[in-house]
This record gives sequence, structure tokens and C-alpha cells, in this order.
Amino acid sequence: MSNQAVDTAEALIALVEGDRARIRDELRMSSISALRVLDALSKRPITSAKDLAKESAVSIPTALSALSALREKGMVAELTGRKKNMLFAYSAYIEVLNRGQSCL
Repeated sequence: MSNQAVDTAEALIALVEGDRARIRDELRMSSISALRVLDALSKRPITSAKDLAKESAVSIPTALSALSALREKGMVAELTGRKKNMLFAYSAYIEVLNRGQSCL
């Protein structure tokens, strides 16, 4: 069980670092905000734009802009289908967590 936890932690670290590299390479203009949002998502992989803005120390419009860019890159999914009070998920992060959970 402890080996699985280590494997899951290593996979999560690799995922976040890989996504950080993609952001730096592919989102040059908005990379700082997107990196902050990604870091907040890695702490709370399902959350709202309001909470991400607070955690990332950016404005809500900036958080929404970063989320839009991350959605275009396939890193983030919007879960509710609503225009307001949306929830966002760091999908690949959750998948890694679920794989780790299923092996326990």
C-alpha cells in the first residue's frame, strides 16, 4: 500500500510539472496567471473560479481567463455546464488519484 501511495505521489508531481512546462511553452502571454491557477488546482482539483482566484492571488476575471486557456489545452474541464457558479476540475490530476485509489 505504501508503494502505491509513493507511485501516486510521483505521478501527480510528474503530471503537474509536465503541465507547468506546457503552460510555459504554449501560453507565453498568460503563463504566470495560468501557472498560479494550476498550482491552486493541484491543491484543490475541483473548485470554483472564485476560490481559485482567492487561492492564486489573482482577480476572478484573470482566473477565468487562465481557466479558459487551460480548458483549450485540455487540462481543465468545466463540470456544471452553467454560465455562473461554474465548477472546474483538473481532470488528469483526478484520474491519477482515482488510479491510485483503485489499487489500494
